[in-house]
Amino acid sequence: MYVGSLLFDYNRKIKGIMTESETNLLNFVAQMENMNPSKVEMKVCPHCGIEKPVGSFYKRNEQGGTQSWCKKCQKEHGRLRNGSTGEYRTPDKESSDKQVSSSNSNKMEDFTFYDFEKKPSVSDRTIGKGHAALNYNKKNMCLSFGTHESADIIRADLLKVRVRVDNITGDMHLVFNRQQGAPATIKNQKNISVINKDLVEFLMNTQCLPLEDGSRHIIDISENLSNSKDYITYKIVRKK
Repeated sequence: MYVGSLLFDYNRKIKGIMTESETNLLNFVAQMENMNPSKVEMKVCPHCGIEKPVGSFYKRNEQGGTQSWCKKCQKEHGRLRNGSTGEYRTPDKESSDKQVSSSNSNKMEDFTFYDFEKKPSVSDRTIGKGHAALNYNKKNMCLSFGTHESADIIRADLLKVRVRVDNITGDMHLVFNRQQGAPATIKNQKNISVINKDLVEFLMNTQCLPLEDGSRHIIDISENLSNSKDYITYKIVRKK
């Protein structure tokens, strides 16, 4: 389907009667014919299932490489559930939002929130300060915390957790609050556990951890980054 072979009579080129625009287009087609498509790195987005060039995925800030979901899927989730409140946008609200000025309508939200509103339970094995555990067991899939972080969460009475993804840097945070997210439970009056299959699988996929039944993975988390008494925020630290 090369344009050069369809649009031009090559005899005109030989006779030197091609216009300058025709010559430029023919040269462009020749360059395209010499390109090697196999050099374009491709990747499949697990959310939409479409294979796309790696340029269609946001880059990871620290670890390198690209994020799992493509830009289009991340933006769509940001459009439906995002912002500082994480309010879900109904069709009526979405239509009213479209009446906002065009300068704002094209602005990507800073964060995307993922809420996993289900019930959850935990493992008793010791988890050190600055860590959390992802327990992948068909009978008990949970995210658990050690006594240090658990004490802060219990003291502040923030027993719901949301996953917040920074759409610019790719950084991922666990945000404990009182209103939205997956419910956390207190085990043995001292350890916080979030029993939720969707949350665990989401975190394991984004951290590139194998989904093997009976596995347990320790992830690194930061100190509390929030200055508000209404939130406790831990950043998931990617291993280099």
